[in-house]
Amino acid sequence: MERGWQSGWIAARAALATALLVAVGTTPAYAAGTPATRARTPTARAETPADAAATAAYLAALYAQTQAVVANLPASTAAFEGLAARIGGECPGVLAGAPGTALPSFGADRESARERGEHARERDQWSELDAELSLALDSALSQPDQQAVSAFASAVGPLRWSNPAIAQAVQLELAQFEELLAVTPDVCADMRAWVASGYRTLSAGTREFRARREAADRRDVHEQPVIFLLAPYESAADKALLHRTDQLQSQGIGSLKTLARTRASLRQTLGLTRPRVGQAIETVSRPATRSIAIAHGRTAAGGRYSVLVEQPLRGHSGAAPRGCVSVTVTEHHGIFTPGRSGGCYSRSHVHGGGSVNCNEGQLSIHAQTDPRARTVSLRLSDGRRIVSRVALVPARLGGPVGLYYQVVRGPSPIPVSLTELDAHGAVLRVVKLPRIVECTRHPLKYLPRGVRTLVHETVPQGPSFAIVGEAYRFLGRLYFNLKVNVESASETEFSASSDTSVFFAFHGKPHPFSPQFETTCKPHPYEIVYGLLRAPRDTVLARSTSGALDPLRQLAIPAGMHAHGALVYGALATAPTALIVRAPSGATVATQKLEGIATEAFETCQGEAEPES
Repeated sequence: MERGWQSGWIAARAALATALLVAVGTTPAYAAGTPATRARTPTARAETPADAAATAAYLAALYAQTQAVVANLPASTAAFEGLAARIGGECPGVLAGAPGTALPSFGADRESARERGEHARERDQWSELDAELSLALDSALSQPDQQAVSAFASAVGPLRWSNPAIAQAVQLELAQFEELLAVTPDVCADMRAWVASGYRTLSAGTREFRARREAADRRDVHEQPVIFLLAPYESAADKALLHRTDQLQSQGIGSLKTLARTRASLRQTLGLTRPRVGQAIETVSRPATRSIAIAHGRTAAGGRYSVLVEQPLRGHSGAAPRGCVSVTVTEHHGIFTPGRSGGCYSRSHVHGGGSVNCNEGQLSIHAQTDPRARTVSLRLSDGRRIVSRVALVPARLGGPVGLYYQVVRGPSPIPVSLTELDAHGAVLRVVKLPRIVECTRHPLKYLPRGVRTLVHETVPQGPSFAIVGEAYRFLGRLYFNLKVNVESASETEFSASSDTSVFFAFHGKPHPFSPQFETTCKPHPYEIVYGLLRAPRDTVLARSTSGALDPLRQLAIPAGMHAHGALVYGALATAPTALIVRAPSGATVATQKLEGIATEAFETCQGEAEPES
């Protein structure tokens, strides 16, 4: 039986119509399902008559509630649109002057740490107000259904199952309905309060909304929806009734799609959707150019390509830096997704070698040739050769420059070398190509038991975190990554991963400890330091701002993960000013100074801190 909607349809229909489920703490993964993804979770079937009776009663109540909600759709739509019109008329453009709220991109490196923290706070506060608006609209949408919700609660509240998780999930569902119907935020007043504070402090009403939402996130995140838990107890009649309920829900959701446009229009009216400082709206200045095709061809893999020279239009600056010509190769079709590649090629000298890249199970070969070359013979690892013509950029377009391009199917045979030949077939030079093996559509392959949680602990007075090791093969080489997962109130957040094949440079040699840092400012500042220690007998010490030295913890990594080192980690209240590696004798092996990182982390958290109103 298809089952993707949360049992309480009020939240589900709001998810599709206005994308509001995040604001009230429900779980979109099952609330916005589609028929293709609504598969039941298999569990053992219970045979008690009481379970079967309770399941039948619940599904009957759900069907009756769905009928009532569908009948109320005209009133619900009018309530939603009425509130949207009232808010839009009461405070149009209230956030039109709000500071940047999107993730920084272009020019972000020019920001100070405190500025980055302040921008992060502004984005968080802006998001809270956006979520508050969504919740207000969702609540208005649901108000005509109060009687239907009350009848549903009266019918299912007393029901009991032998599985206590079902009764718990039912009570949680009813609490979500009650919270949704009780919400009456003053959106315009809260947005004006944020503006009046200089975009620094949220109003008491918005902070109360945030506290309720975070509490709901913590409460709801691990709960399964009732409709999934009931699957083992359903009879054939129950399944038929649930199918009719699905059909009613689909009918109702379809009629609510126009409300998404109403919500989008309201957000624009309030100033919530305009481009913002820090958003990737700046465009890199590029000279106006025209593309001149100098060659076309078909690759050994079956695709077609064109070689284009980019030339500046009259009155504009050059398309390429002085001394080189800008050439682009465009793939037209084949297994490759249409794309562009190329670069700036020097007229004065030939590049030292060719490049080989793996993409979707195909190997593309690029090379700049000797200007005298007219053909290139590609030798493969099985001895075969593929002869192709060179694309020659003529002198009038900035040449002479020769370009070679070819694509072969992976994973084997692989390209080995290129032999450049002049117009008479004489060999000009032979270029050895880098060996790229195991080029398949999915070249990253985890080793058996290659993903393991190595550490699962809790930050002092903070969230829990896990350090995960990943061992895999990629293009014929073994790699090992470490990453840290920090659990937030409602979901797991992932940090960037670090590759053990790269160590921090230390006086020209591989550093004995390669650290990564996970810095967080909420609910209070803390930093997780983790990385690989090359010599497991050594010790890593973290120097705090007070000068104290605290040893980081150490853990052996299973040999089958090919880490070639030990995991060292620590959860610290502040960023360390230095990391010191000491040998068993007590001698200092290496010192990595981090005063700048520690100062930046402190200033970032100062910027993120919300001033008291």
